[in-house]
Amino acid sequence: PELRVTTEKHLARNAQRILAGTKKEKEHLMSYYGAAFDSIGVVPCGVNLNLVHPADKLEARRELDVDHNASLVLYVGRFAPSKGSDRLLAAMAHLQNLPRVRLLIVGGDGHHAPEVQNLHALSRELGIQDKVTFVGRIEQNKLPRYYNAADTLVVPSRYESFGLVALESLACGTPVVSTSVGAVDQILREGETGHVVENGSPRLLADGIKAVISTRNTLSADLIRESILEFAWPHVASAIVKEYTAVVRQHQIVTHA
Repeated sequence: PELRVTTEKHLARNAQRILAGTKKEKEHLMSYYGAAFDSIGVVPCGVNLNLVHPADKLEARRELDVDHNASLVLYVGRFAPSKGSDRLLAAMAHLQNLPRVRLLIVGGDGHHAPEVQNLHALSRELGIQDKVTFVGRIEQNKLPRYYNAADTLVVPSRYESFGLVALESLACGTPVVSTSVGAVDQILREGETGHVVENGSPRLLADGIKAVISTRNTLSADLIRESILEFAWPHVASAIVKEYTAVVRQHQIVTHA
């Protein structure tokens, strides 16, 4: 909406300090909103490692009533067009020959919401309705059991400012397949903790999912989790305090002058 763009431009050009989640987001603020380079600090999103952590996969599947032998693909997020859930469904159509492959979709505003109905219709059109389960919205404290039950989380987005669900999945020790959005290139270790799909075509997403599932025992859950410890809340909080301190000191210098 025009009002939002106008307001955000005003904020970007007048705020004493802006915190961007990634360098890419900083570049976007400068390019589209005219924010000054020196006014933007980069601090990544963080993850609560006390809440999001590895747990027994079979136990998680028992709690969710999921086949213990399934190749379980997980999607967590909104159903906006930018999230790419439509092309994840299309990717699943390329995986029908994969034994016992299943997709759990977490999110949305209820089964009767138009965007949910559109995805139901697409899954029927693709002939994969029996392989897809729409879970609905899940409370944050219950999400870890879904991450732990899955063989891989997929982020098929066309755009993300950061990609926090990828961070949460890795914190649970579950690898990620993602398009090249947000901070994913910074978060993922290619071929170790997941796979980045440069082109978000359904075929390439399917290839990435298949590759990760076929090598899912390469790294232990604990080693995958260790790869993102730098994003723990205490580290992120320290970085934010540092940014705030710089603003306060600059304000004091200007006031004194």
